[in-house]
Amino acid sequence: MPSPSVPLDLAVGGLARSALAWLPASTGGAALVLDLHGSGFDAARHVAVTGTPAWVDEHTAVVVAPTAAVPLQFKGVRQPGFAWSIPGVPLFGVPPGTATREVDDTAYLTALVEHAHREWGTDADRVFALGWSGGARLLSHWAGQEGCPVTRVVCVSGVRTPPAPPRAGLLALHGARDQINPWHGLDQPRWAESVPTAAQAWADGLGAKSVVRQASPADEVTTWHAADDSVVARLHRLAGVGHAWPGTADAQQRQLFGEAGSVRATDVAADFLFA
Repeated sequence: MPSPSVPLDLAVGGLARSALAWLPASTGGAALVLDLHGSGFDAARHVAVTGTPAWVDEHTAVVVAPTAAVPLQFKGVRQPGFAWSIPGVPLFGVPPGTATREVDDTAYLTALVEHAHREWGTDADRVFALGWSGGARLLSHWAGQEGCPVTRVVCVSGVRTPPAPPRAGLLALHGARDQINPWHGLDQPRWAESVPTAAQAWADGLGAKSVVRQASPADEVTTWHAADDSVVARLHRLAGVGHAWPGTADAQQRQLFGEAGSVRATDVAADFLFA
C-alpha cells in the first residue's frame, strides 16, 4: 500500500470533513477513485480491507477514502464508526424516525471531486467511485442526482435504484446469504427492494438493450449491454457469501458479516473501472 497517505480536510455545509488520499508520483491526468466505507466504519479501517490504495501505482490513480459524519458504533466493536446520511433511508440498527445529524454527503463527495480536479489535475472523464454497504447505498443515491460527475460506480453489498436515471456505468457485487442487506429485499424502508430489481432499474436508466447471464459455482453474473454491445451494468450474485467484503481475509469482517467467498471484489472492481 502506498505510504504515506495525505490528509484531505474540507469544510462542506459548515461542517469539517476528513478524508485520506493516496497520490501517484504524477497526478495530472490520473483517474480519480473515491472508496466509501460501510456503516459503522471509517476510511482507514475500510481501505485496510479493500486495498484500493494499491491502485495508485498499479493504475496511476488518485485514491480518496472519505469518512462519514454520523456516529454509529456496532455493538461489541471497540472502534467508533460513522454512517453516511442518505435522504429517506434509516440507518442500520437505528429505529425509523430517530433524529440523526443533518449532513449533505453528496455535496461532500462532489466537493472532493472538485478539489481533486483543481489541486491535482485528475481526469474528469475517469471519475470512479466504489462503496461497500452504506457507502454503496449513498453512491446509488448520488449517481441519480443531476450533475453527478462519476462515470463508473462499483456497489458492493448495497446497490439501490438511483432516484433518477444515472449516467454512470454500474458494477454490483452482492452475497446471496447477506443477512444485513438481503438479496431479496426486506419489508422495511431501509432495504425494501431486491438487489436484482435495483440493478435492473439502473441498467434500464442507462438504456440497456440486451442481457446475458452466466453462472459458475461461486458467481452468477448478469450483464446488460447497450445497442453497440458495450457493457452498461453488471451484477454478480455470490453464492454462499454474506455481507463481508467479498474475498477478504479480514477477521473482523468475517466475524461480523459471515463468509466472504473466493471472488475478490477489489480485483473485479479494478477490471471494471480500469478496462
